[in-house]
Parts: sequence; structure tokens; C-alpha cells
Amino acid sequence: LLPLLCAFMSGRTLFWTGLLCIVIVITPVVVAQQEAAVPTGLALIANLLRIEGEEDGGGTKCAACTILVHLVEQLAVIHTESIENVLKEVCDWLPGAVQEPCEWAVETYGPTLITLLEAKLPPDETCRKLKFCKNPQCNLFPHTQLQQQWNPASTELQSIQVDTEALPDGMLGGWDWLKKVLAKVFSDHLPLLDLDGDRHSTIRGLRGTSWRGKDCDDTKSDVYPGRRVNSHGANHDHDCNGIKGTDDNGQSYEDTLCSAVERRGVMVLGDSAAAHFRVPPRWLSAPLMRPSAYKTLLPALLNELDWPECSSNTGFESSEHCEGPVDSFYLRMRARNLCNHRDYQNIGVNGARTSSMRTIVKSLQRDPNNDHPLLVNYALIGNDVCSGHHDADHVTKPEDFRANVLDAFQYLDTVLPHGSHVVITGIVDGRLLYSTLHNHTHPLGGITYAELYDYLNCLHISPCFLWMNTNETWRDLGSQRAAELNNVYREIIAQHNTFHNFDLAFYDAPMKAIIDMWIKEGHNLADLIEPTDGFHPSQITNALMAKVIWESLEKEHPEFLGPVNPHNDEIARLFGDQGGYQQLRWRMKERGTCFLFNTSKE
Repeated sequence: LLPLLCAFMSGRTLFWTGLLCIVIVITPVVVAQQEAAVPTGLALIANLLRIEGEEDGGGTKCAACTILVHLVEQLAVIHTESIENVLKEVCDWLPGAVQEPCEWAVETYGPTLITLLEAKLPPDETCRKLKFCKNPQCNLFPHTQLQQQWNPASTELQSIQVDTEALPDGMLGGWDWLKKVLAKVFSDHLPLLDLDGDRHSTIRGLRGTSWRGKDCDDTKSDVYPGRRVNSHGANHDHDCNGIKGTDDNGQSYEDTLCSAVERRGVMVLGDSAAAHFRVPPRWLSAPLMRPSAYKTLLPALLNELDWPECSSNTGFESSEHCEGPVDSFYLRMRARNLCNHRDYQNIGVNGARTSSMRTIVKSLQRDPNNDHPLLVNYALIGNDVCSGHHDADHVTKPEDFRANVLDAFQYLDTVLPHGSHVVITGIVDGRLLYSTLHNHTHPLGGITYAELYDYLNCLHISPCFLWMNTNETWRDLGSQRAAELNNVYREIIAQHNTFHNFDLAFYDAPMKAIIDMWIKEGHNLADLIEPTDGFHPSQITNALMAKVIWESLEKEHPEFLGPVNPHNDEIARLFGDQGGYQQLRWRMKERGTCFLFNTSKE
């Protein structure tokens, strides 16, 4: 299951998603890379793991191999262990679902890999020997290895042959049904487990409650967060906000506490920044790697390495879970009116740009006749400028950008309840990435971000050639194109703010205000960028983005936010945490082709 998840993600999302999946799941069988000679399930999966530009130098699999070799070497030094013991220990650190294939891979292919590692070849050269890497000009660690002489033509190294032994029984074929199931999550961006088809779920991962408010009755398609019309009576929580029943006078609590105050749900249509893509440094930094570091790995993979429950738009989890401050549009909207509890949707998709959003937008859930209005954040802050292509020709053209945005808005006008509001967040000025990080050391150790950017560009797998670039001319061109596209947003506001069911407001991405605030408080600017990928907003930035944009809305568009509910204290007294965000606890256990779901009492 996990390798197939990786295949789906690496083909549809950003570089780091596929890379981490390969490092954790696929590359323990690093020497089984001669796919044409291995007609097995793993080879089929490897053939799926192709992203744009991968043919040049080995692409993602080259990078994954190089990083894996580097980490194993570091771990051997840190723990004063042999390479063989390190490989075995790393398998023990991984979640149970990954341990068995990892152990099998180490047992089957370990001797070959150990021979290469103990020869003290640089990681890049090791992976070229394994034929994962092809371009001798692309080197991530050319000057960080022990200055030990090695002979690439030595008899021992030349005699190494890749074992093409087939994988064990049970790992071959028969996955078409699962691919179709996963397509619902990774292509349609809908919850995997949704019994009543209302696009809300009861489990956290796989586009479930991390992304959309929890369904409190998954047997009724007219019961879900944000529902306005109650078809089941006062004693049924028809909108899943935890408020139900009647008072001493026989009046519905929904009527007395909620109906007189206009309500708003919160939704974001966005990219990986909106979904809050994040790879914790402890997963790929040898000094931080230990068994406890991978407790959150499997849930993160099931959420496409996104953390929407911690994001600036729909965050609701604790700061402990999110490893940093949590603030969001949703939390602020809920605090304004507790009747909005659980009414959030995060339609953030890794790699999304305005062209793909024309389709992605159709995965949102709202009934214009029976649901409450929404505050929507249309937040595609980078990918219309970013790509791995070594040119600016793949930046979205202004005329196409306009058509894409208007097409999505026209669809929204058919599904959003009347009285909704759409906030457009502009494209960032990505020059911040290089100016902030270029001379900082990456968590992998031994390389700077500038060296990492050059390496990714050499392999043609950078998520953003224009901004993740040591060439200032390219970086300036990227920002120039971003400014042109932001002007299109402004023109749309001026010329097309005439939709029937919602109105529009535009805000520049608030990075300047956030930077000024952060520097004024004496903090390190690098804290604002995710350290592992050197590309996405950090947890701190997510919280500050929510604060800055919300406070601007309070001043300039208070009507977007709705009134404060005067009954909030009474709701809290009667209903406590309103059911919180408890999820059905589940785990998958392999039983042939069946999976058992273990649920809580709820």
C-alpha cells in the first residue's frame, strides 16, 4: 500500500513528497533498480514514479538514493555502528507497516549496498554506480566525504552486480482495484471513507477530517458540517456542531442559540502552501533520527505530507501536535460564533495552479440552497510562476491566468450559498527564499541551500527553477512575472466583482508585513521558511498569515466575517467543547485483500 501511495503522490505533487516516499519506502531496495530486468510489482511501482524531467540525470530517484546513502553514512559515524547494523536499526525505527519490506530489502540486497558504502565512495558516485544517477555534473555532496582515495575501476567495485531476484510472493500484481480507490483521494481530492457520499468523513487521513469537518452521522447524506436545513428534528445534530436538543421551554437549542446569528464556514482553494506541506527535519537529518522521530510518518503519508489541521486557513489542532503556534481563519471564525464549529474545508492540493484549480474546485462540498455561506480563500501563491523547467516560458500567461481564475469563480457562483465571500491571496515574491537561506546549512548536513538549489536544477527536479536559483536574473524574472499575474487579480476585482452569490477582495501575500513583524521582535528570518524543502511557509508563518489577513479583513471587510454570536458563553456552558475533533481511530491490518478498521466507542 505505501509504495503505491508514493507512486500516486510523486506523480501528482511536488518533489519532496515523492522523494521522501522513495527514501522511506522504496530505496531500501536501492540496488533493485534495473526495472527492465525485474518484471515485478516493485518494478511496476518504480515505473509509476516518474515526474517531469526525471530522464535528465536520474531525477527524483537519483536524489533519493544520494540522500539515503548520505544519511546511512552519517548514522554509522554518529552511532559508531557498522553500515550493516545501521540499516537494520533504521528498519526498526520505521512504522510497522514499513518494517517488513525494509527488513527483507536489507537482507536481500544489503551486502551489495554495504560493499559500496564501505568503499567510501561519495554518495553521488555510489548512486551512479547503482545506475540511479547518470549525470556526473550533478553532485550534492562532492566535497563533504572523507578524503580517502578510492578507485572507481577497482576489481571489487567492478564485480558488483545488481541482483534481479523477484520479490516475495504477495507483492506482485493485483493492485488495479486499489489504484482506483486511491484515485478518489489523490485525483479527485475526496475522502476515502465517506459512506453517505456527502464528502465528509469520520477518519483523519486520506482527505478525511484533517481536511474537512468531521461527519457526525455517516449514514445520512443531509447531515454534515455547515448544513443549514434540519430534516431530522431538534434532537439530531444535523450540522455536526455539537449543538442539539431542546431547552426547558421545548425550543431547539439550534434555534435559540444559532439561528438568529449569521453563520460562515471557512474553505480554502489552494496549493501545497494552503494544505501546509511539511517534511519535519527529524525525518531526514541524521542527528535527529531516532525511533520516536517517525511516529507521525504514516499519518503524514496518508495526508500527502500535508498538515491541513495546522494550516493558516483550517488549522484546529494543538500547538504540540503542529510543533509550533496555531492560528487560522477557521479558529477565528469559530471563536466569533461557536455555531460554526467544524465547518471547514481545505481543498489544498500539492502542485496546484490556476489551470488545475478549474477542476479541483469541483471537489468542494456546499449546497447553495441548504447550507450556510462560506468565507473562501482562493490562495494559489506560487505554482503559476514555479516549475522545474529551465525557462520562464512555463509561467502561466496573463490571459490564461485570467481565464483560469474566472472559470473557477463562475463555478463557485453556482455552488456557494448566497452571501458568501471570496478572498484572493496574491502570489508571493519568491526572492525571499534565496535571500534568506542561500548561505544557511540544510538539515541534511554538509550542504547549503544554494548548493541544494543548484543540485535540484541540475537534475531538472526543482519545484521552482526561477526562485530556487543561484542566478539573480532568473529570480528577478520570476518576481516580475508574479507581479504581472497579481495585476490580473486586481483587474478581475475591478471588472468582474459582479457575481451573484459572493463578492471579492484581493490581498497581496502578507510576507512583507510578516517579515517586518518578525524582525522587529528580534527573530531569525529563516524561521519563516520550512527548513527541509527551503520552499514552503513554516508553521510560524502559517499562524502569522492568518493573523495578518484576518486583521485586514476586520478593518476593511468586516461583513466578510459575520457578527459575533452573543450566545457563545451559553453554548460553551451547555455543550463544552461541542464534541471537539475526535476522530474514529483506525489502523489497517493486512488480511489478504481486506483491511480491518478498528474504531473507538464512538
